[in-house]
Amino acid sequence: TRLYSQVNGTLNVDFTYQFYNQGGGGSGDLVTVWLTKNGTTIPRSGNSLHVPTNGRDVSYSGGLYVPVAVGDFIELKWTTDNHHAIYAHYVPGTSVYPDTPSVKCEIHLLKNQ
Repeated sequence: TRLYSQVNGTLNVDFTYQFYNQGGGGSGDLVTVWLTKNGTTIPRSGNSLHVPTNGRDVSYSGGLYVPVAVGDFIELKWTTDNHHAIYAHYVPGTSVYPDTPSVKCEIHLLKNQ
């Protein structure tokens, strides 16, 4: 999903990812997350997480200040070395908790130019 800017300024992009490793074989348990602006990786926006097989969900929250112009777009990206590591999403009614998204993103304007 592309998140388009409608302003010139600096945005505070806050995000949370939630992953689960389903198991089922394969090696590796590494998931890497990062942000891009207009399709180009934003330097120092990445982080690597270990998502163990059949373990608990792993969440990562981060934030970054991003200068933007009208029409620029931000994307939240991820990759893994094990195809069993997936976004963890839970629908309401499967337990006592509400609908739980696998990715959340909040964007706040810090400085308008």
